Amino acid sequence: MKNNTDVRYSNVLEKLYEKHVVIAKGAIAPEFSYHDIDSVYYSLKDFKGKYVYIDVWATWCVPCLAERSDFERIIDNYSDNNNIIFVGVSIDKDKNKWKRMVLGKKMKGIQLIADNAWKSTITHDYKINSIPRFLLIDKGGKIIDINAPRPSNPLIERTLANLLEK
Repeated sequence: MKNNTDVRYSNVLEKLYEKHVVIAKGAIAPEFSYHDIDSVYYSLKDFKGKYVYIDVWATWCVPCLAERSDFERIIDNYSDNNNIIFVGVSIDKDKNKWKRMVLGKKMKGIQLIADNAWKSTITHDYKINSIPRFLLIDKGGKIIDINAPRPSNPLIERTLANLLEK
């Protein structure tokens, strides 16, 4: 951008760069804080020292629900590993529908609900405009991938195994 001689585009490019650099690989992951079905609040900083694999989903999202069994399988595969935590963040408007699904399906991992559906902090700060979206955060609270492989993609198993070997 410093070498750009066309002033018309400089400001636009700088704004685009600044908007996306905050969610680049290696950047500090934007903080969020949401509650579970028991109204216990969790924030991203609570998981510092562990890798965090986050599923951003909703009860009405068919592709999200299709990933559910693979997400649960991965949680089971790492149930004895204290270096990783699995978090689901629903962007549902209807909190009761979310609560019924979490309880009815006995969903594993830490299940949270965002405060303002599509206008919530997590969708805004991580530039999420479609779901399902999977995020991967490192032990230091830095972004590994804001578009991590879905649980149905075998690449996520290799990615997690490589991270947890370190």
